[in-house]
Parts: sequence; structure tokens; C-alpha cells
Amino acid sequence: MRRTSLRHGARVGAVLLALAAAACDTASDGTASVKAECASDGSCAVAPSGAEDAHPAAAVCVASPAVTRGAVCVAHATPPDSLDEALGKIGLDRCTLGHAPADLAVGKLDPRDPRALPDMLAFFARPLGMPAYGAALARDWDTALTSPTPVTAAILAAAARRGAPVNACDDPAWYALRAGDAAPLATALADVGATRADVGGVPRDLQIALVPIVRALAANAHDVMVARKVGSATQASLAGVATWMIGIRHFDLNADSAAAMDVVDVDAITVAAVRIAAVVERAKLSRFAGVAVPDLTLPTPFGALVLRGPGKHTYEAGGPADGAAFVLDTGGDDVYRTEIGASSLTRPVAVAVDLAGNDTYAYAETPVPADHLGKRLPSDGAGRAPDGRTFSRTLRQGAGVLGVGLLLDLGNGNDAYRSLVGAQGVGTHGVGVLYDEAGDDSYVAEGFAQGAAAWGIGLLVDGAGNDTRALYVQGQGYGFTRGLGALVDASGNDTYVAYAGAWTGAPAGLASDLLYPSSQLAGPPTSPVAGNMSFAQGCGAGHRWDWPDAGFPSPGGIGVLYDAKGNDTYGAGVMAQGIGFVQGLGMLLDGQGNDAYDALYYAQGAGLHMGLALFDEGGGNDAYDAHVPVQDAALGVAHDLSGAVHVDRGGDDVYHAPDLSLGAAEDNSLSVFVAAGGTDEFRVAGAWSLGDSVLGELDAARKKVSTVGVFVKAGGEARYKVGASPKLEPRSGKSWGSEHDEHDTSARSVGLDRPHGTAAL
Repeated sequence: MRRTSLRHGARVGAVLLALAAAACDTASDGTASVKAECASDGSCAVAPSGAEDAHPAAAVCVASPAVTRGAVCVAHATPPDSLDEALGKIGLDRCTLGHAPADLAVGKLDPRDPRALPDMLAFFARPLGMPAYGAALARDWDTALTSPTPVTAAILAAAARRGAPVNACDDPAWYALRAGDAAPLATALADVGATRADVGGVPRDLQIALVPIVRALAANAHDVMVARKVGSATQASLAGVATWMIGIRHFDLNADSAAAMDVVDVDAITVAAVRIAAVVERAKLSRFAGVAVPDLTLPTPFGALVLRGPGKHTYEAGGPADGAAFVLDTGGDDVYRTEIGASSLTRPVAVAVDLAGNDTYAYAETPVPADHLGKRLPSDGAGRAPDGRTFSRTLRQGAGVLGVGLLLDLGNGNDAYRSLVGAQGVGTHGVGVLYDEAGDDSYVAEGFAQGAAAWGIGLLVDGAGNDTRALYVQGQGYGFTRGLGALVDASGNDTYVAYAGAWTGAPAGLASDLLYPSSQLAGPPTSPVAGNMSFAQGCGAGHRWDWPDAGFPSPGGIGVLYDAKGNDTYGAGVMAQGIGFVQGLGMLLDGQGNDAYDALYYAQGAGLHMGLALFDEGGGNDAYDAHVPVQDAALGVAHDLSGAVHVDRGGDDVYHAPDLSLGAAEDNSLSVFVAAGGTDEFRVAGAWSLGDSVLGELDAARKKVSTVGVFVKAGGEARYKVGASPKLEPRSGKSWGSEHDEHDTSARSVGLDRPHGTAAL
């Protein structure tokens, strides 16, 4: 793994040039290894007043966690379990269930597209490797959320999955102080080219904490500008990524603009994000919650430094916080109606830290008549298109566009976040993170929000509390090309909504107007249900070869929703809850709790068009699709050269399943459904389910590629009701399915119920 140097003394002033750099060590487990001058938690000391010029503290190093790639496959559990028995009945094992690149080549997408993220081919070859991959990622985020540097650690874990792990040390010179300097913050500002300011009202220990932040922002703002690599006109077009992203409408691409998307050095911007986050978090700013601070706005060449005390502040658009590189508010119930914590073309880095209070993060509202339909938010001055979709493209609340945007809300306040698009933890050719430490919070957006990314990293990380999150489209863990978007929640009874659409009897919490209508559910008169396209709650999605713009296929990224524990509720429309679309990988990972899942179509572990999907439920008494009329293709289904795994690891569960579900595979796909333990009930609408393989009209080359559907119920009793019959089917202890489809020998399917069995994934 490459070690990245973080030494930038030459760029922050001659004083820092004279300071010697200390050595950098990284522990074998990838965590920071700190020299004697630093505390065990990574915070670095400075020389006491009265000494000679302070020697720099030892460098602190950080590294992405190791990711296992290409591991040797183990064909069977030890001893073999019910899943192994099921696979054996169709002549397969855990290693031979898969597709080689040659199999994928019969489709219309390039399986070796260099923009595809690094683990995709491995999971096509071995889809049963996805649960271990998801579990490792969840462990990394668990570790992050309990560490003193959760934002840093979360970015490091995400970077590794993008295929660009970070291994780097910061610059000890950032921490240096001059002996007896009564105003170290003023000195640091002068060192980075700003006018020396009067900071006498700022407590000296807070000044000392801000010194490395100022110097790190200066150094990394420069690095981000270099990493952009393209001219200003191209930067402007790429900064509007949400313009063509939102709702996957017309891309308006050409060969030059498509190529430019791959030029920006997102990996270098990720390194900048890591070192900024690490310096900010190691400053332990929480200890200054409630501390009196004068209202200061301190200009710098890379954006203003804004300090505010514990009173109630309102930050308006056009005010001092707009264009700021760093905002610190020490407390109070504050209102932010500005582009807080969001980078821009002129602001390569933007960090905001609020230390306490019940805060509101919103925007200046300029309503238009079209706002009043469904669950739409008021417009922000940009208005709405004739089809109702917002014209807003203003990024807010932890958004990194061609740069780094971080918003940290600390303490246990109950906070409210509202924005339209490009907000609440998004990265587009950059890194954006929204971190809320605790409290019962609400998050509302229209789209491309709440942990979404394209060519970058977008994270919404929440530590504790009973939270609600709602949007229309593309978020709550959404990754487009070269992007990893994730929503990570540590605990609480949480609600996740991607407004599903409009139909008679629609649940109030999911009902909305058809702002992003799905072609799968066009609505009356062809269907009693009209649904929105969600692309949410763990969705990795790309761009098809033929839609919406022919000629610009683009592989999807990684989208993850990880909720560690709590009794949670999930609701969505079409394509959600662990969905992989067009070479994307989507994962919904839920740990402990009694959870409820509802969606309309392609959901709960669904892969299509060479997509990969993982739905992993850790346990609890769960209900699937009990409140909405699930239409088709859910609960472990794969279509068109795709792979899907749905696993529920325990509890008494109830499944309301459509046709094409519960381990159904269609047209050269692989699908595995496993329900382990508990007393479960399966109410299934049609026969293409419970482990089945389905073939459509395929050409000769595709008829040679396998289609495999697997259903396993291992441990505990189960009841089955299939179709319109009111009778339960006696399947306990039985096996079903066939090795060969009547039309083609490449199709295999198997179902198996073992009340005393086990299944390890």
C-alpha cells in the first residue's frame, strides 16, 4: 500500500520550513501509532509557554483497514450445512456458484470496464462472498463509531472499498507553537498568508486547538485545487453533477464531458479529506462546548474562519458563513440557512463544527405553487421544472463537490436537516460527510442526499438517537460511478422513507406524488399502483447502454445502508433496500432489532442488468412487505447477468412475497435466499419463487450461461402459502426444484426446508 506524505510546510510559511519532521509509524492493525509526544488517543501536545520554539509533535498516522480481495474460496462449511446440501443437489458448491468474466461478456456491458470498482468481478465469480464483505465493512464502521475520530475512520473504510486506500501521516509542523506566543491563532493565520488578526478574546487553549486546523486547511486547499486537474469551464460542468444525476434523467453528455469525469484525482482529494478530518477530530473541540467566544470572521486566502459563541445564531445566505473554510459554533439552538459545510468551485475545502444545541440546518425558502404537491420541500429560489422536479443545484450540509465538505454536529441535541438536492453527506468528484453525534434527528431532502456519491465518497454518519429520514430519490446509501455513498447509523429506532408513490390506500408515511415515476409501475390504467423510482436504502447504480442516453454506459458504484441496532422501519418505491443496477453493488445491512421492510418492486436484495445486491438482516422478528402491495421481484431476486443474496439470520419473520422472489433468478443470473432460525411464514403470490430459475428469450450465446435460483430455510419451523389458495403447503423437511429447466440445461433451481438445519454465511 502506498504511503502518502502529508508534509506541506513550504506552503504555509517560512516559520514552518525550519521545523523538523518526526517519524511516522502505523500499527499492524491499521490504526494510528503515536510517538511519545502524543497521547494514546492521537491528540498531540505542544511545548509549554516559556520554552524555545516548540518542537513539532510526532506525526500521527492513519491507514485504511485491509480489505480481503481474491481470497481462496472454501467450497463447504465445516461441517457442511443446509446451504451446502442445497447447492449439492444442483451440482454446485460455494465456489462453483458464480459467473466468470467470459460469461458476463455475452451481455451489453463491459465486465472489465476500468471505472468499475475493484470487487465487482470477484463477487460475480463468487456471490456468496458478499455477506463476509458486508460484515467486514460493518465491523469497520462499528469501530469508527466508537473511536475518538469517527469521521476519519469512516472515510478510511470507504476509501478502501473504492479501491484507493489511504495510508498517510500528517505534518508535525502543523502543531508547532512559538514560545510565549499569546496569540497563536493570529500567528497561524499570518503563516498561511492571511492578515494577522486580533484574536485576544479567544481563549488561548482554543487558539492552540485551532492552529493545526488552520494550517491543515491551507495545505489541503492547495492540494485539492491541484487535484482538480481540469480547467475552470470543465470544473463548472462537473460541479453540476447533480444536474444530470438527479432522478437519472437525460445526461446531456458528449465524449469530451464523459472523459473529463475520470480526470479529476478523487483519490488525492480523499487523502485531503482524511487529513483534514483527522486534525479536526484530534483537536477535541467538544471540550469547548458552551465556551464564550467573540463573534469573529477572519479572512484567509482559502476562505474565512468564522467563530461564534454559545448564543442562538442564525446564519443566512450571503452572510459570513457563506464561503467560509471553517465555522465553529460553541453552542446554542442555531439556525443555518446557508451552504454550510459544502465545498464549491471557489471553496475547495469547507468544514463546519457545531458543539451543542438543537440546531436547524435549512435554506432560504422561496416557495412556488408546484411545491404544494406530495411531500415536496419549498423551493430555494431555483423553482421547479414543468414535471415538478426541483431546479435547485445548491449543495449543503456536508457536501464535497470537487473538494472536501464536512459538517460535524456534536453533542446530543435534536437536530433538523432540510435541503433539496446534493446535501446531508454527498460527494461528487470529492468527499462529503455529515456526522451527527447523537439526538433524535430528522433529515428531509428531495434527492441525491443522505449518503450519496458519484466519483467520490458521500457519508451520513449518525451516532445515536431515534432518527427519521425521508427523500424521494437517490440517497440513504447511493453510489453512482466511482462513488461510494453510505448511511451509517449506530443505534436507535429509526425510520427510513423513500416516498413510494400514489395509489388508493397507500400508507400515509409512504404516500407522495409521482415526482420520479417508475416505468415498471406506470400507474392506472395498467396497474392499481403508481410508484416512484427510489434508487435508495443501499443502492449501487450505473447508466445503461441505452437509457436515458444511448452510447454512454457507465458502471455503478457502491451504495450501503448500515443500521447497527434498533427497531427500524424501512419504506420505499421501486429499486431500494439492497439493489444493484448496471454493474453497481447495493447493500442493506441491518444488525439487531425487530424491523419492518416495505417496497414496491426490485427490493430487499435485488440485482439487475449486471448488478450485485446484498440484503443482510442480523436477527429479530421482522416483517417484509406487510403494509404496501409489493408488486414483483423482491426478497432475493436477480435478473440479466446479475447476482443477489438475501439472508435473514434469525427471529420469527413474516414474508409477503411477490412472484419472482425468495431466491428467484432470471436470464443468466444467480440468486440465493437464506432464512436461518426462528419460526417463519412465507406468503408468496406466485410460483416463480422459493428457489426458481426463469429464462426469457435469449440468444444462443446466452443460453450457455447458467441461471441459478436457491432457497434455504434452515433451523426452525416454517409455513408456506403459495398463490391464491388459502391452504398452507406442507414443505417442512422437504426439498424441491429441478436441476434442468425444460427449455435449457443451463437453468438450475433448488428449494430446501430443514427444521433442524443450519446455514452459515
